[in-house]
Order: sequence, then structure tokens, then C-alpha cells
Amino acid sequence: MRRKWGLKRPCLLMMVTGGAVDFPFLDYMKDSFKKGLIKTSLSTNAWIISGGLHAGVMKYVGEAVRDYGTDTPRNVVAIGISTLRNLAHHKELKEHIEDSNKSGVPFEYQVTNKCSLDPHHTHFILIDNCETDVEGDNELRAKLLNVLCEENRVNFSVCILLNGGKNSLETARRSLQMGMPVIVLRETGRIAQDLVLALDSER
Repeated sequence: MRRKWGLKRPCLLMMVTGGAVDFPFLDYMKDSFKKGLIKTSLSTNAWIISGGLHAGVMKYVGEAVRDYGTDTPRNVVAIGISTLRNLAHHKELKEHIEDSNKSGVPFEYQVTNKCSLDPHHTHFILIDNCETDVEGDNELRAKLLNVLCEENRVNFSVCILLNGGKNSLETARRSLQMGMPVIVLRETGRIAQDLVLALDSER
């Protein structure tokens, strides 16, 4: 993958997970999140991993790349890992990928709704598996992340949780099982805030 895309080996993988719909996020907190994400990526040579859609937390990752990652000496790497069947325009995209005559020909992808790929992520890995449900998709992503760590000899990775529901909680659980620390952002609502309150009550 690094050879195909011409990427340097990362020293850190940062997986950002959470709500797939827009949620109340105070402006100063959103700005701090975006600046901090890009600053950490550049200073540690980290790859940012998300679900890659133009919605919710994933959209904020794209905005971070757009706002703070374009005018830098080094390129920010933001990889979206998405399930092909759930994407807008997935049929046209799949036909383009499978057409051998279009190998290496760019696909003109239009952002039309929240199921569209985010235009500011730099790379995408599309999972084409029609036999799994959401839980199966999460398991595939976890395995793929593990492969990325092993193939790139990454010694450290971290999961960052904002907002989110049951699927985000499952992602955080799988991350902990893999030995990956989970950073939970306060005041982002839903499962993230529930976890913060639960942890506070244990102190």
C-alpha cells in the first residue's frame, strides 16, 4: 500500500470514530480538535484513519485536513475505510473499479449526501463485502487496522472517540482488546459523554 500510494511509513495510527451524523460541537472545541489532530499527525508522522464519509466525525476529520493540512511542508495522510455497498453512487464506482479498461483512470465522484465519500480525505480503502452486517463491517475494519499496524511496523496506535452510539462503543471495545488506548472527548455527547461520566464517577 505504501508503495502504491508513495507514502512514508507511519510512526503512529490515529483512528477517529464516533457519530455518523452532525452533532452539536462547540466552535472552540471543534477548532481545537481539528488543529490538534493535524498538529499531531504532522509532528509524529501519523496516519489518520476514519470511516471516510462526508458526515459527522468523519466530516470533521476532512475539515481538519482542508483547514490545517493543505499548506504544510509535509502531506497529511487521512485514510477513509468505508464499506462500498453503503456509499452513495456505489454501483457506478464499483463498475468503474471492475472495468479493466479504466485502470488508472480517475473516477469523477460527486458529493451528494451524508453517504458520500468525504472529499478532503487523501486516500480510501473500500471494503466490498455483501455478506456482512454492521457488526461484521466493524470486525473487518478492526482486522484491517491490525494489518496496517503489522505491515507498517507501527508500535503505537490510538482510538479517538467523539459522540457516537452502539457501533462506536463496539469500535472502542475492539480497540482496547487490541491494546490500543482510547481517548474520549468530553462534551461531544451520546456514548462519549456517557463514558466520561462513568469514568468520573469511579474517581
